[in-house]
Amino acid sequence: ERKRREAEAAKLRKLQEEIEEEEMEKLKKIREEQDRERKRREAEAAKLRKLQEEMERERRKREEEERRRKQEAEERRLLAEMEERRKREEEAERKRLEEEERQRMKQIEADRLIAEKLEGEERERE
Repeated sequence: ERKRREAEAAKLRKLQEEIEEEEMEKLKKIREEQDRERKRREAEAAKLRKLQEEMERERRKREEEERRRKQEAEERRLLAEMEERRKREEEAERKRLEEEERQRMKQIEADRLIAEKLEGEERERE
């Protein structure tokens, strides 16, 4: 009876050890699967971060390009304004010079007429 009980206890111990080994193996597999899943999630997160960074760079690039286009358009507008103002000033100066020339010519003509009149009067007196 004692030997039978000891043999049964030994079988139970062996069975318990086998069960524990199986449980340890299952736990090991679960941990490995969890580790693989964690690594996969980390890789996905890294890809997502990289994609977001790329999108942010593209957004900044587009914004910078838009700022540059607006600045260039403003510079062109200002240059056009300056050119228009210069043309108006040149036209005004040209008209002023023409008017001065007309006035000078009138004055020369008036002086000539006065001189002719004075010469005529001078001849009459002689």
